[in-house]
Amino acid sequence: MPIRETGWVKSTPPWFLIRKWFDGLSLKNKIHLQIQPLLIALLSVTTFFIYQQVKSNIISSQTQRAEGVAMQVIDDANLLMVTGAISNSVDRQLMIKKIIEGQQLASLRLVRTNQVVRQFGPGLPEEHLDDPLVKQTIERSISAGKSIPHISIELVNGKPMLRAITPYITSHSFHGTDCLSCHHVAPASFNGASDLRIDLSENFRHLNSLLAWLIGGQVALQLFLFLVIGRIAALKNQQQQLELAERQLTALIEAIPDAIFLKDGDGRWLVINDSAKQMFQLHGLPWQGKTEMELADLQPAFRTAHEGCLVGDEKAWQAGCLLVGEENFVVDGGRYVIETRKVPLFSKEGERKELVVIGRDITERKRSEAELCALKDDLEIRVAERTAQLEAANKELEAFSYSVSHDLRTPLRAIDGFSRILLDDYTSKLDDEGRRLLNVVRDNTSRMGQLIDDILKFSRAGRVEINFSEVDMERLAHEVFEELWSATVGQEVLVEIEHLPSMMGDRAMMRQVFVNLLSNSLKFSSARETIRIKVGGSVQGDETVYYVRDNGAGFDMQYVDKLFGVFQRLHGVTEFDGTGIGLAIVKRIVSRHGGRVWAEGKVNEGATIYFTFPTKEKEHE
Repeated sequence: MPIRETGWVKSTPPWFLIRKWFDGLSLKNKIHLQIQPLLIALLSVTTFFIYQQVKSNIISSQTQRAEGVAMQVIDDANLLMVTGAISNSVDRQLMIKKIIEGQQLASLRLVRTNQVVRQFGPGLPEEHLDDPLVKQTIERSISAGKSIPHISIELVNGKPMLRAITPYITSHSFHGTDCLSCHHVAPASFNGASDLRIDLSENFRHLNSLLAWLIGGQVALQLFLFLVIGRIAALKNQQQQLELAERQLTALIEAIPDAIFLKDGDGRWLVINDSAKQMFQLHGLPWQGKTEMELADLQPAFRTAHEGCLVGDEKAWQAGCLLVGEENFVVDGGRYVIETRKVPLFSKEGERKELVVIGRDITERKRSEAELCALKDDLEIRVAERTAQLEAANKELEAFSYSVSHDLRTPLRAIDGFSRILLDDYTSKLDDEGRRLLNVVRDNTSRMGQLIDDILKFSRAGRVEINFSEVDMERLAHEVFEELWSATVGQEVLVEIEHLPSMMGDRAMMRQVFVNLLSNSLKFSSARETIRIKVGGSVQGDETVYYVRDNGAGFDMQYVDKLFGVFQRLHGVTEFDGTGIGLAIVKRIVSRHGGRVWAEGKVNEGATIYFTFPTKEKEHE
């Protein structure tokens, strides 16, 4: 699977790149990287130690050799060269160089004291003892058996000693232009000599340079290996990360249930996942590197599919961005629908590079959508039919309710009217029991009329269409209380109406709610010397909560579920009149407005009725 490698961002600081590269190394490579300076130091110390050992061995061997050669030279040539002054000594020293394979052999220093010189020249003036030419002449004259006067003559008339001894030095392969004198003496003449020293320091100047080159080369080699190993480790780490990313990407692509394709700019298939192979039945077929038409020739049954893909690919290339569409094709008589998402990739020059295609088989979804549409249409037809039936039933129920109320009210009016006539016109002919029974008949007649009115109100509360508008609940509560309070005689009534939030609803229905709740509060608090009623409300979250509280008879909370039922009474008719439908009407109106209602109370401590409505914002959602 091809993996693209992106370059570093130019604004990235170098230290961040080094830190990121170091963090990406494995533990083994980090340890190796950290011990590299220690290895460089250890190898340098080892190289220097080995050099010192080799140098010591060479000095030891060459010193022995040089001593032998130097003594042989002295024995054969009886040569002494003086090059420099030594404190408290009139003799000189000279580096004797013998070229053997380009190396300096040895450095001899032979010191002869003035006492030895004076033995051979007792008559020599003191000022001549420090003259090297005099010493050289004395040495040579003594070896030749000459007398002191002859030595003096030679010192006066002789030629310069340096020119005299140059042929002798060159004949013995000695080289040196700093020679001051040459002592040609017999071997026995060295008995008085002292401090014979062999110095090979000059022989190892090239070895010191070689050591510097070795250490420098070692450090350079280690640095080179450090960089090479670090780069190799980084490349290996990058390779491992790329391999891991490739495996992860391959696993991810294979796990996706959708078909995934990667095509080059010419439309040749490069990469597909297992879902794509199943969709086009490509298992066992040489699909890689082939175009749509080549695959169509390879799979005649999928020709329409490949032709459709080719057309869709060209549309994606032309669009130059994500293209979502549907492609239909027929295989073995079956019709399939594929939802495709195609993303074209271009080079900087605008050339077509690769096309990423994701295909999802939505045939079953399309079939389900068609079935759902058919069911929806059928359901709408059924709903319309049922709605028409319900509307007809409601009209019949309304007509029936009107008929019942009219037909029931007529005999009730007659019963009430005849009862009143009997009480008015025949009261003298009736005893007390008769008058009491006629009053009972009138009271039940009135109660029956009230019951019919409440039933009609309850039925109308569930059927009447709601006309939504903004209702000022605080003003409405004041209006209702003023109407009800005027009918109260002989009792002190204290009412407190707080600021009430407005709501969206039917104003007539809200009026009925306040009428029922406030009339109940006045009725059930009638036994108190002072009636106390409080109306309040507030917005709590996405709903507005209202309440009506009184100090009346209250109720037992274990019967709270019966409080809002039709014809449910928690108090006897002899205690408080009523039909038991008022709170049921309140609950129906509140429920139709999307709210809820509940009650809290205690016996003889009053009751509180809560009801809620959605806020204005909630209504508009």
